[in-house]
Amino acid sequence: MKISQINHLLNVCRELAEQDKLPISYAIARNLSLLEPISFKASKELFDIVRKYATKDENGSPKVLPNRPGNNFIDFEYGDQVERAVAEYEAIQSTEVPVDLYQANIMVSKQYLDSNPKAKYLTVLLEYNVIQDVAE
Repeated sequence: MKISQINHLLNVCRELAEQDKLPISYAIARNLSLLEPISFKASKELFDIVRKYATKDENGSPKVLPNRPGNNFIDFEYGDQVERAVAEYEAIQSTEVPVDLYQANIMVSKQYLDSNPKAKYLTVLLEYNVIQDVAE
């Protein structure tokens, strides 16, 4: 799996882990424990890019850009180094990492998917084969 896919699946698992008594709670917990260390390592590498290429303030810390409405992420100022930073960021995000996801061989009914407000997250689990089947 690519790092970007791992981060996506990790975010989905975190969202679903907040729900009580899901039939796939064990699979979610197992996959969280598999994915979090990989994501943490990649995050450290991404912050190394920030330290390397971001414009520094008077204290030598990366300059943070003002937060834009609707943006939940911290943006840094890169000046003329932005292309290099983006290239290294994309290289890390596209890095393939072997991951043996825990798969729950359960049936999830169409009614459950239709009635669950977080069904969009369950479809991601289907995409990554964390859950195997959807019953009609």
